Amino acid sequence: MIPILGKIADSLSASFSFLNRSESPSNKVGRDSTNSPVLQTGTVKGDVHQTTIYEHASQTRPSLDIRTDGSSGGPDGNLIYFVVRNDGKESARNIQAQFGDGSSVIKTENVPNLIVNESTRISYEYTNTAFFLKKLDDPRLTLLYQAVDGRRFSSGICLIQETRADGRFNISVKLGDSFDKILETPRPEHLT
Repeated sequence: MIPILGKIADSLSASFSFLNRSESPSNKVGRDSTNSPVLQTGTVKGDVHQTTIYEHASQTRPSLDIRTDGSSGGPDGNLIYFVVRNDGKESARNIQAQFGDGSSVIKTENVPNLIVNESTRISYEYTNTAFFLKKLDDPRLTLLYQAVDGRRFSSGICLIQETRADGRFNISVKLGDSFDKILETPRPEHLT
């Protein structure tokens, strides 16, 4: 992985060389004391801030957004539909949708890989599951996914269980209650 970053560093160095003027901000690529590629930003007359290219690259990532797309219920079962969209800056792979209560997973479904700005629709039949039969402490839909370089992320939304007349539950979405986090960012061994 490091040789690739070195090539990226050299390429970026050539790309940013035109910015290295005393009257304008400068951005250039160099190497730090451990020979890791770094992006230097700041002004020529001021302090220079260094960020490793690897850390800078972690700012470009997939970011999955989830919204509800309706629900249905009847003799054939109760379903809730979601649209998953990649609003990030790179593709999302190995996507898993986990329906659970925060402490345990009730059902996992695989979702197709999504390129930037691509969406897919998923459904969950929750009839005869814990979502339908009992009150859960923290019902949620969590998406686990990876960037192309193996970094792992989690996004999700909290769900609401609405009590029905028969004592069972329907599922809806708790608006505005979503989460997004980085699970792990692998770093080159010499930086750990």
